[in-house]
Parts: sequence; C-alpha cells; structure tokens
Amino acid sequence: MVEISEVKTYLREIRSLKKEIEELRMRIEELEAMLLPRAMLLKQDLVQTFGDPKRFENIMIAISELRDDLEYAYKKRIKRITIAERAVELIDNPEYRIILKKYYFSSGKTTWYDVADHIGYDVRHVQRLHGKALGEIAKTIDTVMETDSYTTG
Repeated sequence: MVEISEVKTYLREIRSLKKEIEELRMRIEELEAMLLPRAMLLKQDLVQTFGDPKRFENIMIAISELRDDLEYAYKKRIKRITIAERAVELIDNPEYRIILKKYYFSSGKTTWYDVADHIGYDVRHVQRLHGKALGEIAKTIDTVMETDSYTTG
C-alpha cells in the first residue's frame, strides 16, 4: 500500500501542474504580445519585420520551447488526473470522493472553504474527512497504477 504522504504529494502535484500550466500560458501570451507591435506588417504581398531580426528569432524560439513545455505539462497532468480519478472512483464513501474531486481536480483555485461550502460542512470537519479520504485512496491507487502500467507499458 502507498503511504498517505505519498498520495498527498501525488495529488498536490496535480494542483501544482495546473498552476504551472497557467503560468506557461501567460508567459507565451507575454512573448507573443512582444512580437505584435514589431512583428510583421502586411503590405500587399510584402512582409516586413521591424527591429532586430535576431531578437525576433529568439522570441519565436522561446515561444516554441514554452509551447513544448506546456504540452508536456498538459500530458503529465492528464495522466496523473486519470490515475487519481480512477483511484477515487474505487472509494466507497461518496463524501470522500466529493472532497478529493472538488479539492484536487476542479478548475480554478479551490480552497477548503469552497469544499466545505459545497458539501455543507465546517472546514475543520472537511479537513478531517480529507485525512480519512487520503487513507482510502492510498488503498486504491496501487491497483490503478499497476493496471495503468500494464495498459501503457
């Protein structure tokens, strides 16, 4: 059986990957915005670039590399979410499933207060239930990971 601390780290990484993806998107947008004012001016069929062509090239390379990083982060997050969601579905207690899904898999920045409000409990009670839910997912995630390694390996 996987240790509860390992499961918690695994689930936290799902949340941190979400943040990393958002930061990569913002950085790409910033770099693309740097290109627009100087980038290309279309006049008839003539394309002209303004400014230092080497700088333009470096920005384009940086954007390409960030897009690669973004794609990698997406794939990694999707794989982790898929494994974790399957493990959560094997938990019998519906409250545990809701808490784990709401906190770790929902879009946006979900807080314990959001989760507590969603299920109608006090925050401390939700956090206690979360601890028990981690114990339950620790029992199921091994099975899912083993199955996943057979299907993807």
